[in-house]
Amino acid sequence: SATRGRGPLRKDGTLSKTVAMVDVYGPTVPLAQAFLDAGATVVRVQSTPDAPPVYRSHPDLGMFAANVVHVDDFDATRQSVAAHRPYLVITGGETGVELADQLSEALGLPTNGTAHSAARRDKSLQNETIRAAGLRATRQLVVNDEAKLRAWHAEIGGRVVVKPVRSAGNDGVTFCATPDESVDAYRAILGSTNIFAQ
Repeated sequence: SATRGRGPLRKDGTLSKTVAMVDVYGPTVPLAQAFLDAGATVVRVQSTPDAPPVYRSHPDLGMFAANVVHVDDFDATRQSVAAHRPYLVITGGETGVELADQLSEALGLPTNGTAHSAARRDKSLQNETIRAAGLRATRQLVVNDEAKLRAWHAEIGGRVVVKPVRSAGNDGVTFCATPDESVDAYRAILGSTNIFAQ
């Protein structure tokens, strides 16, 4: 197989490198399988000791060259991943974005970098990052006071969306026509755990 510094492809066009994927669970197992089918070796990195409840169970770990579990010690995780000499570190899902950014940057691999990692997970920061880049962004309010939410919605008028800042899909997303509905949605989010148990 090719060594670090050479291209990732063999003469037959298959991948000769190792790809580390952070948080491969059910929805992204096909992506891991696609790397395997292309000839790559895949190392699975798990960003938390326990799987998020939404995924219920782990994929078949036999498909991976290793399963590195991150337990709040970044240096140890970095060393474990580096030992496999990956060509890429990518995320296998929403929960793995920040650790994949950290690892790829620390290992000197192609990376999104960590400067905007939080904005790739926190929906309010995403919106403000877009705005700062000069693009159109929606009006928003990060809420920790239901009276402020009620007043803001009354001022905005019409329908607004209330949602958690760190989740995925339509988890906790509520379309609210009145300030009372917005407050009810806010209270529901406060009293819940998102699909990633965060």
